[in-house]
This record gives sequence, structure tokens and C-alpha cells, in this order.
Amino acid sequence: MLIDFVIYAGTFIVLFFSLEKDLKWEEIYLTYFVPFLLSGGVASVLTRKFSFGENDYSPKRFYYSFILMLGLLSAYSFFVKAIDVPRFILLGSLLLSLILELLWIRIFIAPSGLFVRQSRTFPSLKIFLFYFLLLNLSFYDFFLEHFSLKFIGLQHLYLAGVYIAWFISGKITFNFSLTKSTGYWRFIWSHIKAYILLSAMALFLLFILKFNSETNYAAAEGIIIYCFVAFLVTSYYFLSKIQSDSDEVAPSVFRAPVININEMEGKMGEGQYCLKTGLDVDRLRSLEEKVEGPVEYASHSTDQGSDETGSVFHGAGNSEKVASHSTDQDPVKEHSTDQVMKKLRDVYLKSNSQIFERISNKLDLNSIDITKMVVLRSRDEFNVEVLPEDSLQLFMNLHELNDIRRLNAYLITVNKRLIDGGVFVGRVEPIKNRYKRFIQKYPTLIGRIFYFFDFVWRRVIPKIPVIQKLYFAVTQGRNRALSFAESLGRLYYCGFKVFDVYEIENFVYFIAIKSKEPSTDKNPSYGPLFKMRRIGKNGKEIFVYKVRTMHPYSEYLQKFVYDLNDLEVGGKLKNDFRISYWGVVFRKLWIDELPMILNWLKGDLKLVGVRPLSTHYLGLYDEKLKEQRLRYKPGLVPPFYADMPKTLEEIQASELRYLEEYEKHPLITDFKYFWRAFYNIIIKKARSA
Repeated sequence: MLIDFVIYAGTFIVLFFSLEKDLKWEEIYLTYFVPFLLSGGVASVLTRKFSFGENDYSPKRFYYSFILMLGLLSAYSFFVKAIDVPRFILLGSLLLSLILELLWIRIFIAPSGLFVRQSRTFPSLKIFLFYFLLLNLSFYDFFLEHFSLKFIGLQHLYLAGVYIAWFISGKITFNFSLTKSTGYWRFIWSHIKAYILLSAMALFLLFILKFNSETNYAAAEGIIIYCFVAFLVTSYYFLSKIQSDSDEVAPSVFRAPVININEMEGKMGEGQYCLKTGLDVDRLRSLEEKVEGPVEYASHSTDQGSDETGSVFHGAGNSEKVASHSTDQDPVKEHSTDQVMKKLRDVYLKSNSQIFERISNKLDLNSIDITKMVVLRSRDEFNVEVLPEDSLQLFMNLHELNDIRRLNAYLITVNKRLIDGGVFVGRVEPIKNRYKRFIQKYPTLIGRIFYFFDFVWRRVIPKIPVIQKLYFAVTQGRNRALSFAESLGRLYYCGFKVFDVYEIENFVYFIAIKSKEPSTDKNPSYGPLFKMRRIGKNGKEIFVYKVRTMHPYSEYLQKFVYDLNDLEVGGKLKNDFRISYWGVVFRKLWIDELPMILNWLKGDLKLVGVRPLSTHYLGLYDEKLKEQRLRYKPGLVPPFYADMPKTLEEIQASELRYLEEYEKHPLITDFKYFWRAFYNIIIKKARSA
């Protein structure tokens, strides 16, 4: 930096003195010299010109700095008009300084003369023509008012310079190609650099050509329009082409690469430890030698009694333990099962004794083979993807789920790595605990304010379909706010059954069992307006529109909540933690029911009729009533509001009376039930929840 300062200061003084024959120090010091050096310092910082390391001497950053200095000095000239800035001296000093600093780096810093070569991307003719057309459309007003074909003037020179500047800026930044990238900012930054360089060179052209104010504004307007529209179009292209951050998972995540011990040992050397996968090559080699042939990772099964999830339970009630069994009895397992308890207690969970105590109370650790157990603390999906499918009895990740971007893809990958009945132990920070953390860290009022903005950014924005793509591109999904219901719902969606949950130090830990294959449902409820899968006429599956009053993925927890709490008065699930705070308000004001009018207009529902029910809730009904229900369309206004039953039996009796009357007198029955429901809702303020 010091040498660079000497180069720029020296070239400016030498060139100024050689042309003016007098330094005129008092006159040029503030007007020319200081702005010249300050612009160089600002440009160097913004372009990180001095932030290169060994074998990293790309000249691009020096070109960026040079062009940015042109723009900064040109902008300075528009604000300082008392003394005319010598254009030739400024431009000559910059060019000479650029040549000298590049020569200095090649001779003294990189004597071999080898600059780092960037990976090549080939320009696309379609992209080139599109941006060229956009550039011309942006200068449409300039063409009309300030461009003449009768004679060649300064306007022609300016446009020619803009075309050259546009080509240079695009060529040295994104090379007129839209390449795939892992993140939005990584992708868009090369385009933003192109806009900055184009603006700097266009501003320098205005400084050189010295148009009047009206022409300057028109020219600047064209550059601003181009940069703004190009930014929007490029951002839209990225957001429309990247893989969706919804939770539809590509089939490729289901398969992991085959781990070849010979190849790994050859690449890593003896005694090395693979930090990415956590696989000790020497240990795998020693285990492999104890059995005939290579170690096989295959799907395991058991002949012992199991529940519907395929997991083996011992005991009853909350004290029951889960064990994942394998029918394969090999020397490796006999040698390793007695090590699981010690390994977890003394190594993996040495600093987490509470977690170990909970797990040891809930799981039969003696039944777990240590070679089929993985314990880690990482958000990197690669650590799971490299594991063979159907190979693990216990997988434990002590890193919170809030930091994993494609959460469902991750959970499904874990599911595929576990054997049937395999156990997944993890943790999450629910939004209630998140709120508690803010209140404990800051004064109450300030904590609530900070939490509000955190909630909007990390909870609300990721739920909005279009904006969510930008959110995930910016944050990479880290530190996302998840509710307790959504966390459990995602586990059920991805094929797990939650066996136990417990809270330790503001985190909620869970023990889940692989109970089935992941759901193939491509429409898990996520946004503020969503579709609920319900059973319609003749058993046809319909989707009922609702405004969200429950946390995302709550529909997959219906049986879980029912088994936990049963039903309350009115037929609703008791202590339903799936309902959000605003959901209670929405239900009281009937806001959540308004979108169902669309189903009525579509013909899925009629005005008065039995409730459209989910498969699970319908399964609680009497078989005779179920058959009778399926003969007719469900309705917007159910007989519940006419009779106001309290128990499930009373609800079924109410619906049976309605259906029997409707079968005899459809119009009269609907008319009567509608006005009875209307009276109870409006006058008596009846609500279902």
C-alpha cells in the first residue's frame, strides 16, 4: 500500500510539473492532489486491490480500481466547479500509475510473471444480444432528444464510449453468461460490479466531453435505467432457475457415494482421519479384516414384536425404551455393542451429561452396534450424504435444525441412512425458546423489539413464496426461526415418529424413530394461504383453501396430538399446540374460513353440509355414518353450528340427523340449518374453537 501510494503521488506530481512547469502547491494541494489520492484509497478498499495472497495475483482488481477511480474523480469534478480539473493530467496519471504498479507486482511480487488464471466461462450470444437491446432501450429518450444523424458530434462519441464501456464492464465481470451459483449474492455480485464499472466509465465520459446539464441528466438517466432494469431481470432469472427452496427433494439426494476403504486409504495416507465424513480409515480397515470379505451395509430387519412403526419397544408408558435390532450377528457387532455406552458417555456426550442420561433412559444402548452409530455436530449435508443407505441404527446430530437450509432434504437423507426402526436424535430451538433468549439477553422492551424484527425476517419472510427464494439466497437458511409444531411436523413428513422430546438449555431435543418412507406429498402446507387435503363426495380427495392458523406441517401431527391429548368439548383436539397466537384471533373472526368460498365457487363444497374432514379424523367416525357422509358434498356451513354438540358422539349424531333429513327434503333442510347456524353464529357468538 505504501509503495502504491508513492507510485500514484509520484506520477501525479511528475506529470503535473512536466506540463505546468510549476507545482503551484497551494493551488493544487486541495483541489487536485488530495482528491486524487483519496479516490485511489477508496477505490483500493472497495476493490480489495491489496487483499491478494501467494499465487493470487489477478490483474482484474487493478483494472477495477482504475475504472472506479475514473468515476470517483469525475463525480468530484461535478461538485467542485471553482477551478477546472486538468483532465489530461488526471487521466495520464492514472494510466501511468496503473502501468507502473502492474510492472512492480510482476517484477517484485510475482517474479515468475504468473497471475492466477480464472476459470473460463463462454459468453452466450443470446445473453449478449439481450443486454445490448436493453442498453439501447434504456437510452431511448437520449436518442430522441440529444442524438442527431445529420452530423457527428459529441453525442455520438458519448454513445460509442458507452457501448465500449458496457462491453468492457460485462466482459471482465460476468462475460455475458449467466452461470449457476450456490448463492444469490455470489451470483449477482459479478453483475453489480459490471453496473458499477459501467457507471464509472460513463461518468468519466461526461466529465471528458463536458455536456450541458440537460444532456448530462439525460445520459445519466439512461445508465440508471439500464442498471436498475438489468439488476431486476438478472435477479428474476436466478430466482426462477435455482432449485426450489420448498421441500420437494430431487431423487439424487437419496443415494450416497459408495465408500471404498482402499481408495480412501490410498488418497489420505495411513493413520489419517477424514474430517468431512468422520471415518477413521484404520478403524474401518481393522474391522474389515475381522470378517470374511468387505464390510456390507444392508437393510436390517427383525423378527421380534414391533409396533406399526417397525421399531421394537420394551416396557410400557413413558418409561419404555426403544432398541434398533439387526438379525445379523457378526464378530464386529459382538465386539462393539459393549462400547456404545462408554463411547457416548465418555467421548461424544462427555460435556452433555443431561443428554446422555435422557438417551440412556429411553434407548436400549446395548442393542446398538457401534459400527452402525454416527454422532456429529454439523450443518453440512455432505456428512450424511457420504454414509451408505440402510446402514445406521443410531444417528445423532447435536447441531440445531434451524441452521440447515434444505431441511426436508436433510431429514429425508437421514431417513435413508437409517435401518427400519433406526433412531434419530437431534435438537431444535423453537420460536418460544428463541423469544426467551431475546428477553434474557436484552432489557424486556428492547428484547421484544429485536425479536419482532427477527421474527419478521427469519419467520415470516421465508413463508412468502416469491420473497423466500431471495431470503434463502441471502441467509443460506442459517438461524431460521422454527416453531415446535413445524419441527415435529417435518420429522413426521420425512418418515419419522417422535418418541420423546425434552428441553435442555433453551434447546428442545428429540428422539425419533424411522417409521416409514418419506412422504411423497408435494404440497406440504407452508405459506399463509394453503390447501388442506380433505375427503369429498364419493371419497374423492379435495383440497380446501384456508388461511393458516396453525404452524407449517401441522397436518402431519394430527394423530400425534390426538394420541397425546384426545378431544375436547366441541370435537376439537385438546391442548393443540399447533395453533399459532394469531391463529386463535383468525378463528374467532372467521378469517381462516373465507378462502373456502373458492371451493364453493369451484363446486367442491355446497353452502350447507357436513364438515370436510381429513382421513385421520374421518377414521374416528362410525362406519355407517362414514358411508352416508361420502354420498354427499361437504359444506361451508356444517350442522355443528345449528346443534352445537360437545362430544364426538354428539357431533356424529348431529350430522346423522342432518343427512337423514337432507335425504328426504334437501332444500328445506339446508334452508332450516342455515338460518339456525346464522342465529347461533351472529347472535350467540358461537365458535368451533
